[in-house]
Amino acid sequence: MPRSLSEVQKLHEVPYQEIISVTNYLDGHSPFETKHGVKGAEFENVLVVIGRGWNKYNFGKMLENVPNQDALNEKERAAFEENRNLFYVACSRPKRRLALLFTQELSVGAIKTVENWFDAGNIESVLG
Repeated sequence: MPRSLSEVQKLHEVPYQEIISVTNYLDGHSPFETKHGVKGAEFENVLVVIGRGWNKYNFGKMLENVPNQDALNEKERAAFEENRNLFYVACSRPKRRLALLFTQELSVGAIKTVENWFDAGNIESVLG
């Protein structure tokens, strides 16, 4: 069987609702976005998942460096600003509610920055 016919046959096995869902996603109708993809957009509620999945970004280190940002060398300063700017984009998207979920361990200094920015009373540890 030619490859194109085999692909069509496999497509017939996919439930119609999944085709609608992928079409909606590709047309920009998804409840999920990347931190890079939300610039200028607003959402009613926002959950930002922050971890060490990217080598280029380390939000924990950026948060830790907030108090001493003026002492950073040029390379560290550039990385700090890139992280800070993307963090701002992610956190400034909600109309009503923002939740941050850190999946990486934060240093004491990073936690202090989060407490200062978001009020310590609004922070919960899911570790108990």
